[in-house]
Amino acid sequence: MFNAALNYLYGCTYSVIHQGILAAKLDPYVGLLHVNGLNKSSLTYDLIEPIRPLIDRLLLQLIDEQKLDASHFKNNAKAVWIHKKGKKVILTAFHNYLYQKIEINKQILPVKTHCYLLAQNLKKEIDIYVSNHV
Repeated sequence: MFNAALNYLYGCTYSVIHQGILAAKLDPYVGLLHVNGLNKSSLTYDLIEPIRPLIDRLLLQLIDEQKLDASHFKNNAKAVWIHKKGKKVILTAFHNYLYQKIEINKQILPVKTHCYLLAQNLKKEIDIYVSNHV
């Protein structure tokens, strides 16, 4: 159940990271750490890595506050799925979390803004590199 919820939250986070990459005018299909492949948003996979602990924390908080439990899942011998009511709990919490302000690198900003800053900072570093090597 934990992994099903965590994967679902990561999927939600990929969307936010991908939007940040596009806003920074970077190509989400050209990654640095993950393998580039046909229709693989490799840069999205790269830039989610520093955000994973924040998402892990959100899930642990949902469990700790008993907002998410076994009744929010369905399973059989092969797999576990998040039930519709579980998705509602997770999506509501995720949306609220995106606008919660947290401190990273001495900046207190909403989680969503931190996600966007990852791409913007990468863009700045690329621009600096290119201007120094062209």
